[in-house]
Amino acid sequence: MNNWIGLLIALSLALVAGVLNWKYLERKTEEVEMVSFLAIKDGETVEAGKRFAESNFTRLDIPKKSVGSLQNSAVLYDDLHTVVSANALRDYRGGQVIMLQDLKTPPKKLTLDAGEVAYFVPVGGNSFVARHFAPGDQVTFALAPPRKVNFKNAPPVVPEGTNDTEKDWNLTDNNAVEIAQGPTEFIGPFRVIAVGARLSTYDVSRAQGGRAGQESTLGIAIKLENGQYDQKGRDLIDRVMAPGFRHAGVILTSKGKKN
Repeated sequence: MNNWIGLLIALSLALVAGVLNWKYLERKTEEVEMVSFLAIKDGETVEAGKRFAESNFTRLDIPKKSVGSLQNSAVLYDDLHTVVSANALRDYRGGQVIMLQDLKTPPKKLTLDAGEVAYFVPVGGNSFVARHFAPGDQVTFALAPPRKVNFKNAPPVVPEGTNDTEKDWNLTDNNAVEIAQGPTEFIGPFRVIAVGARLSTYDVSRAQGGRAGQESTLGIAIKLENGQYDQKGRDLIDRVMAPGFRHAGVILTSKGKKN
């Protein structure tokens, strides 16, 4: 009887040792197992808009246990054929990994969600740099207050029934003074859907051969509520359509997804 008990204990210990050994070997295997990603060779440079060549690339091996989210965001070396002959969407230097988001192409049309309409707002001034704005960004518009025109010299009073004219009244710009009717107004935020005719980031558009063109308008999405523009949409349209409106300032409140 004691022999059987001893044998069972020995078998149990052997089984535990086997499981522990298997776990140890599995862990060691994971430590040495590599995932190969597509990267630019050391010393290579690929400028935005240039076509990738197979000679630009090398294999970058990373231990599987250290890959993390890179597995779902970077191009695998086995997918090299999907990148060769494509245009680089930004500048690359040696050692950089090719990311999946860098292979996107510009959309062909405006992207609007259900219950949205597109509206284009004239923008400009030294504070607006179009290349830093892209569809998906959130912006708020800064609008100068409405102005009225006063004149330094009022027209002379012409007695009724006389032949005198108002020829001495100065109608030149030097006589006109614009007076603001209130503080700057901020309306937003709105989602950008186009920068001029551009429907993607500046880098993506340039890589695909797009020209800068006229980018002095921002296309935005305005929401509809029961068939009517929402309040901030109505406020913005009223200001843009008001007499004397020139262009709006733009405040970038958040960056959208790159496309």
